[in-house]
Amino acid sequence: MNDFFNLKRFLLVLRRELCLSTKPLIIGTALIVGLLVLNFAGLCKVFDVNYIGVNKRGTIDGLMVFLGLLTFVATIAVWVSSAQISHNLARKTNFLAFSTLPASTFERYLARVVVFGILPLVVWFALYFGVHLSDAVVDYTEMNDRYQGGFIALCACVILFSTVFAFWGAAFRRHGFIIGFCVAAFSIFALFRWILPNVSLMFLDPIGRFVQHDYFSYGRLRLVLAVALLIIGAINIGAGYFFYRRKQMIVKSVKRQ
Repeated sequence: MNDFFNLKRFLLVLRRELCLSTKPLIIGTALIVGLLVLNFAGLCKVFDVNYIGVNKRGTIDGLMVFLGLLTFVATIAVWVSSAQISHNLARKTNFLAFSTLPASTFERYLARVVVFGILPLVVWFALYFGVHLSDAVVDYTEMNDRYQGGFIALCACVILFSTVFAFWGAAFRRHGFIIGFCVAAFSIFALFRWILPNVSLMFLDPIGRFVQHDYFSYGRLRLVLAVALLIIGAINIGAGYFFYRRKQMIVKSVKRQ
């Protein structure tokens, strides 16, 4: 008997998680739908430094500021959801009910990764890129190659931080997002303040030359980022599993009063 992973057991656990998580998933999806509205209003213009929050008369454009905040909220919603892998198991009764399911730890962990980590990303990207498949929307938002770099950077950040928060969400049952945010903020500060200025990046030259051969279409840049994010994501999710496994509680029999 396979005690590590069984597809049938995994699908049953996944179905249970989807049913129990319907309300938070609906709330998260409603926030992510804000991206759809934002795209129709001209999200690509946000990446134009001459347009951010300023209209043609040179005054603050309240609509663009509101839509910019809406994008921020929708993105944060994805990251918060990614950090929920262990959060709603903080209560003892919920954790006992989840731990006694007839499934392996890996199956339970993978089900929660799919529901709280992967599913919000799928919704985010489905809405984000689904809008840009429409020629009418592309013409309306004046989307062109000028803004592709900003789009790629935004998408890469969403995926990267989702896996980071998934790791910290598995490591801590409470406050996983807050701890993950603090660690990520400090890491970014240390990267740009101390590491990059003092480290030789010559080993990245082959990758840089590979990307520059397809500079205008960004095809090779997408490929490099996809491979890098896949590796980093696998490391974060894999490391999160070992933390999650260590936190499994030994279910003790409850004595009757």
